[in-house]
Amino acid sequence: MHRRVAARSQLLLARGVRCLQSPKVLHTASPAAASGAEEIRYLVVDGYVKSGRDVLKAGGATTAGQLYANMLVKATKRSVGRSAEYDLVYPADPGFVVPDLSKYHGVGWSGSSLAVREREDPSVVQMMNLARLSFARGIPQFGSCFGLQLAVATAGGVVQKNQHGKELGVAHKIHLNAAGRAHPMYEGKPSVFDAFSSHKDEVRVIQPGGLLLATNAFTTVQSVCLRYLKGEFWGLQYHPEYDLHEMARLLYCRRDMNTQLGFFTDVEDSDRFVDLLEELAADPSREDIAWQIGYDKDVLDEDLRTCEVKNFVKHSVMPYYVQCQQGGDKEVPDVSCRQEEVA
Repeated sequence: MHRRVAARSQLLLARGVRCLQSPKVLHTASPAAASGAEEIRYLVVDGYVKSGRDVLKAGGATTAGQLYANMLVKATKRSVGRSAEYDLVYPADPGFVVPDLSKYHGVGWSGSSLAVREREDPSVVQMMNLARLSFARGIPQFGSCFGLQLAVATAGGVVQKNQHGKELGVAHKIHLNAAGRAHPMYEGKPSVFDAFSSHKDEVRVIQPGGLLLATNAFTTVQSVCLRYLKGEFWGLQYHPEYDLHEMARLLYCRRDMNTQLGFFTDVEDSDRFVDLLEELAADPSREDIAWQIGYDKDVLDEDLRTCEVKNFVKHSVMPYYVQCQQGGDKEVPDVSCRQEEVA
């Protein structure tokens, strides 16, 4: 087996990104330090085009942007004891105008049915522009799935189809590397866990300034901390914003596609699985169902499932918010990462 090490090189991730240092993160600010000030405000980005949002609504699912907004507001209250406000935007729609970014203390990026690798798609171009402006402003950003992929591509990385196909339902045995175990995003999180997932693309190249934090056997890049321009992005390939009900609705909306891909024998088989998820969502004490579908507290316990988001609020948004109230600029974290290729 040949090993080649290249410092800060943009090499294809052949199961081989090794990070040497954790980023320097600002000390957590006390919520009391900003008492009486303006509310924490998020810009929440829905990555779907209108037709995609309509499909979700028709299937009884909450739209992706609204799911993200709900998660951020709840995480802010649970993490730092403060209420939060948000503006929900749809930059995949024609004619989108970038809002005044100075109003926001964090940006949340949802998933999408679009593909970041289609770089000439006008919707993708508009969203990459918003991501670049947010990086340039230095606003803390957090995103899942498409949101992670968009941030990486904006900063110079590469997104391709996942060679293993579609990772659907639950991503199993995601494990933190040394950088992940030391990173504040995973404070209080087990070193190995499962998470809700639905994606067919993956990050294949992380540019210099990106720190790989977690991986599993199916998808090399399950999470990163990305430093670019003046900003930092905490990104996950999986979906902490989903719960059993919302995953059930998403599977229902895509049951024809998932059946064609071989996840179910037929649409009726898919519907039976959706019904099981809904039954467990309605009655979490149904250990029989949890056993049948192989779900445990990693995805069933909301506090554990959203641990990364609460840590984002605590360690990234809150310090930035306090500095904004004091009229100062946030220091850009110093990230050092070395990539290795294993051929």
